[in-house]
Amino acid sequence: MEISYLYTKARTEFGKQVRFGDVEAHGVAGVYPTKKLDADYVVRRHNKFLADTKPPMQQSSINTERLQVANTGMVHREGGWPREIDPTDKADVNRFRKKAEKDETYKSSVIALTPVICQAMRQNNTVDIYQHFFDEDKASYGAEVPMARGLASFSDPASRADPHTGVASSSRPVCALDWHPDGPSTVAAAYAVTAFQDARHFDARLTRSSFIWDVLSPNEPKHELKTPSPITALKFNPKAPETLAGGCYNGLVGVFDSRDNADHPCMTSVLEHSHTDPVYAVQWAQAKAHNVCVTASSDGRVLFWDVRKISQPTDEVLLESDSRQTGDEAFVLGASCMEYNPEAGAHKFLVGTEQGVVGQVDMRNRKKNGGVGFFTTGPGKHLGPVNSIQRNPVHTKFFLTVGDWSARIWAEDLKTPVLTTQFSSAMLAAAQWSPTRPAVFFTARHDGSIEAWDLFWRYDEPALVHQVAGARGDLTCLAVSSPNGRLLTVGDTAGNVHLIEVSEGLAAVGGGEKLAIGNMLEREFKQEKLLEHKAKEARRAVLELEANAKAQATQTAEDEKAKVARAKKKGKGGGKDGEESVEAPLRRVDAAFMAAVKAAEAEEGGGVTPEEEEGASPVFGLLDLPWELP
Repeated sequence: MEISYLYTKARTEFGKQVRFGDVEAHGVAGVYPTKKLDADYVVRRHNKFLADTKPPMQQSSINTERLQVANTGMVHREGGWPREIDPTDKADVNRFRKKAEKDETYKSSVIALTPVICQAMRQNNTVDIYQHFFDEDKASYGAEVPMARGLASFSDPASRADPHTGVASSSRPVCALDWHPDGPSTVAAAYAVTAFQDARHFDARLTRSSFIWDVLSPNEPKHELKTPSPITALKFNPKAPETLAGGCYNGLVGVFDSRDNADHPCMTSVLEHSHTDPVYAVQWAQAKAHNVCVTASSDGRVLFWDVRKISQPTDEVLLESDSRQTGDEAFVLGASCMEYNPEAGAHKFLVGTEQGVVGQVDMRNRKKNGGVGFFTTGPGKHLGPVNSIQRNPVHTKFFLTVGDWSARIWAEDLKTPVLTTQFSSAMLAAAQWSPTRPAVFFTARHDGSIEAWDLFWRYDEPALVHQVAGARGDLTCLAVSSPNGRLLTVGDTAGNVHLIEVSEGLAAVGGGEKLAIGNMLEREFKQEKLLEHKAKEARRAVLELEANAKAQATQTAEDEKAKVARAKKKGKGGGKDGEESVEAPLRRVDAAFMAAVKAAEAEEGGGVTPEEEEGASPVFGLLDLPWELP
């Protein structure tokens, strides 16, 4: 059907402006339904259509791929000597030089390098890049307020949530920290659960790895250390920094070499010849080839290892008490920490025990109790296990220990501590001397804070108490960087390693500080030595008085018995009167003996005898001591 409509318009209306207006609607044409067309068409379904004038918008997010950055470097040591050559041994150096000089390429290499070396020497002589100006104007930090601030925090990668499952493993405490000997850029951290029968031991997701961190890259560890059992103690070799020794929870000892670029130890001890308890301390002893490692464990043994053949120890020392000195039955003490400083003696080791007693191992005096000696086991010892022990870096005769709520300074020639700090509000977990200032040491507490003690300023309270930001548990260990002494690392029970920087005043040594601290420690040492000598004299005097009293009582008893015997022989005193005459001298002997014993006990305890209370002199004239007995 075709619909058309005809528009008619006068010619004069063309070209004019069109004006629209409202008119009534009217139908022009219509198509009405008819049943004839139903068979040719299909009824269309009704559709809903929504129209909007706003443009369509979509929200989406994208993220760029993270760039993994790795810091690499090369360490050039003096001479570039091979590993088997000791630069400090003149014989090895001369032998290697003679062998190198006989090489055919030696002369040609020297001739080729001569112009380069001469140019470098001329440049060095022109400008001294290491010149220090105004050396006489040294800064004074005496009036500076001690301060500390947190720089970074390294979280245990093993405790992070899995990106696929979202499940996180149990947290592990940080049980050991050690800085790299070449500088404050790398720190090794050992993670292990050392609590006995802890539920985390049965967690299948709990990893056994420890890590080496770069302080400039806190997001990811620099290197991973994988061992069959968690590492509980580790130590870099100070003479060969590429070597790291670690003691494990099951008693094994492993050695890592960073030059191998492997995450597993290159050498591991045999379980049958290792410790039977966790290894809590590792030290490198002085040796010609720098290959002697020493470990201490709570099984009471100190083992010496040759890392070139670490299958079994080369020597063993048992931390057993001397029954001749203590008077009791000998017993073994478990080691909890160890200190070694070759400047104090290459054969001397200091050992802290779980019983709070400090021991010393002298490898040159093995004939006397196996070379083991202990400091006081009386009131001077710690009330808990000794957690840290370290010699003073300048005055090596004195050493520091922490084990309960206090820190104590000892001297080698004295069995009792020289100085003891006041008890802290929280137990102390670790302590370490500053490598630059002999008067400063740091302690880590269980309440998440660290203390800085400055003995040059005062020793009745800490110079600084700093709350570690982000610490989610008790602090467990502490390490101070060398050689600047301004960077500290502390570990907590949540597996975090915190990097802290202290102010310059706690690291820069002042004029005359070394001499002043040395004189102060020597003064306290002499005072304690004098008091110890007086106490010995007092005990000796009491023993002599007791011996004299017993001898006089015995002599009096014998005289009375002789009188009784003579009386019986002469037949004096018969019947009841005779019996009384015999009993009377015996009662007098007993009374005299008891009076002598009471007088000796009163003199020893600082009390007053019954005769002195009545105004009479003691029975045997005991000597009055001018000091109180300990």
